[in-house]
Amino acid sequence: LPLHDALPIYLGSIQVEPRGGGARVVYGQDLRPESLTYVLRAATADALTGLKELVETGTTSRGYTGQAQGD
Repeated sequence: LPLHDALPIYLGSIQVEPRGGGARVVYGQDLRPESLTYVLRAATADALTGLKELVETGTTSRGYTGQAQGD
């Protein structure tokens, strides 16, 4: 089975729209098979929460240490 046949289809987009004194971030995704959307939903929500915290308060990602593993 060729690799391109084995991988799901994924297309993600991020739109940043001016909103009052700030911005609104809209994330969309098209994923096949659709059943994988349930797996990624929590991870996507967590990533967007982290992005919001970074922009608003400068808080870095909860998972990023600034060093590659093994350093």
